[in-house]
Amino acid sequence: MVGKLIAALLALIASVAVGLAEPAGADAASIGQLLREMFDKPGETLSVGPVVVSGDHAIADWTQGDIGGRALLRRNQGAWAVTL
Repeated sequence: MVGKLIAALLALIASVAVGLAEPAGADAASIGQLLREMFDKPGETLSVGPVVVSGDHAIADWTQGDIGGRALLRRNQGAWAVTL
């Protein structure tokens, strides 16, 4: 399982590096909504962006207050889910 996640992440990074990933568009809105529903806190709204999508995988940058990071997501049966 971890090997598959690493392989997916490396594939996504490689596609971004060569310019194959597409701007997320509607996917960015769905991913942002999902992350905010999961992690928003009173007084500390989660900010999401940029979001890069390649096939059924996406990487979304996020910030909340003084912290931030990246989320790896996977589309399964049309719905986005946080993988890592």
